[in-house]
Amino acid sequence: MIDLLQDLLSIRVVQLVLSWTVALVTIVFLIGLSMSWSNIRGAPWVPTPIGTVHDMLQLADVGHRDVVYDLGCGDGRLIVAAARKYGARAVGIEVDPMRFLWCQLLITVLGLRSRVTVRFGDLFKHDVSEATAVMVYLLPDTNRRLQHKLVSELPAEAQIVAHSFTMPALEEVTSIESPELYLYRPVMSAKGEATPSPERAGREDQGQQDRQP
Repeated sequence: MIDLLQDLLSIRVVQLVLSWTVALVTIVFLIGLSMSWSNIRGAPWVPTPIGTVHDMLQLADVGHRDVVYDLGCGDGRLIVAAARKYGARAVGIEVDPMRFLWCQLLITVLGLRSRVTVRFGDLFKHDVSEATAVMVYLLPDTNRRLQHKLVSELPAEAQIVAHSFTMPALEEVTSIESPELYLYRPVMSAKGEATPSPERAGREDQGQQDRQP
């Protein structure tokens, strides 16, 4: 009888170990898929520091009349800050299903569903024409591909804040060095696509390397 109990206990332990192993492998796989998928579709997710989030919103002078779009909203920190601290209506677009679901949970728990919307999918396939301020923290190639979409869809008075990487074809209003932020209007620069200075190009190259998973 004791031997039978020991055998049953051993089988149960093995089953538990296998169950936890499968669960762990599944979680690791999903995290890896999440990171690689967002990288393929636009940029790897690197959380924007909270201080930089506020710098971006303040650079665009966001207020309660604004509609803020965050293209690649990640864990939702910027859209939440835009709604809670600045009184804006906020829309996040996120291609990664895990972070999309997290954002949905977050805005529900915080009671922000009336002011914050999260949309799933490719940012290039979503209309952004209602935005008065657009926030981007993507990669240089993604920024360049995005420029024409923003010009064609946004109203002329809208503002675009790019974190770390420029949008060289757009009309630059101002920039700050720390954190590295650029404020644009959604019109093509009269000078054509600007060639970044060697210093700025070096910072962009280093920033792109830092964002690789």
